[in-house]
Amino acid sequence: LIKEWKRNEYKRVADLHGVERYQSVPLFSPKDSITGERYGRDGALVKIMEQDTTSNFIKVETTEYEGQWLVPKKYVKIISDTINFTHAIFVDRKNENIATMEKTGDKWIVRSMNPATTGLHNPPYQQETPLGMFVIQEKKYKMFFLVDGTTRTGGFAPYANRFTNGGYIHGVPVNAPRT
Repeated sequence: LIKEWKRNEYKRVADLHGVERYQSVPLFSPKDSITGERYGRDGALVKIMEQDTTSNFIKVETTEYEGQWLVPKKYVKIISDTINFTHAIFVDRKNENIATMEKTGDKWIVRSMNPATTGLHNPPYQQETPLGMFVIQEKKYKMFFLVDGTTRTGGFAPYANRFTNGGYIHGVPVNAPRT
């Protein structure tokens, strides 16, 4: 746990900025690597400022928070600084649209623009789609989901991509998958 935390409306541990411990990364002050200051969303892009081979931490800057932070090495997946992303997804929460883009040569091409349903802030189960810039963490052909408040499978969502905080981009959910 970090220094100051609370239980949010979902009854989960969160920092004072609203980022949940669930699927997050502890961020430590460069002056105190014993107890974390806040949580960073998993999948968030960071700039590596310093790597010390004798330390269990990597010093980073984030796209979300001011200053530099220490992150335990086990939570960081290093990607080359020369990597070129060739696919991007933009989600418009206000108008509920999604656009997929692909880079061809030096131009970005719109591959699709569609209506989308984004998450709602509706405790204790539904959460809003988070703001930010994220790298996909996991891809699933089928993501099974539970009926709210139970351990019973309610169906699945096809072609699910997990990005952060339990958030997914996926195809139209299928209820009662065994029928």
